[in-house]
Amino acid sequence: MNKPRVTAAAVAVALAVAASLWTLRPPDWGLSEEEIVAAERRGRQVFLANCANCHRGEADIPGQDELRADYSSREIAAVLATPPAGMPPFAGSAAERRDLLVFLNGG
Repeated sequence: MNKPRVTAAAVAVALAVAASLWTLRPPDWGLSEEEIVAAERRGRQVFLANCANCHRGEADIPGQDELRADYSSREIAAVLATPPAGMPPFAGSAAERRDLLVFLNGG
C-alpha cells in the first residue's frame, strides 16, 4: 500500500495559507478599543525610536508599510525574540513590544 507523501511544497503551501488566515483576523490583544488606539499610538513612538532608522523600506530591509502588510504579529514577535544578524536586539519592555506589534498589525 502506498502511503501519501508530504512534500516540502505541500508544507510550504499549508504554511502560506495559515499565515494568510492569521493576517485576515487580527490577534486578540485582550484590550478594549480605546486601549488599542492608545497602544497603536505608543507603538508608533516605539517604532520611531527603535526601528525607523533602519526600517525605511530601502535596500533589503522592509519599511513600516511592508512590515504592516507582509508580516504577521507572530512573525514580527519571533524576529524581535531572535533578531537576525545585523539587527540589534529589541531592548524595550514587554508592554512596549506589545504596543509595537499592535501598531504594526494595525490594531
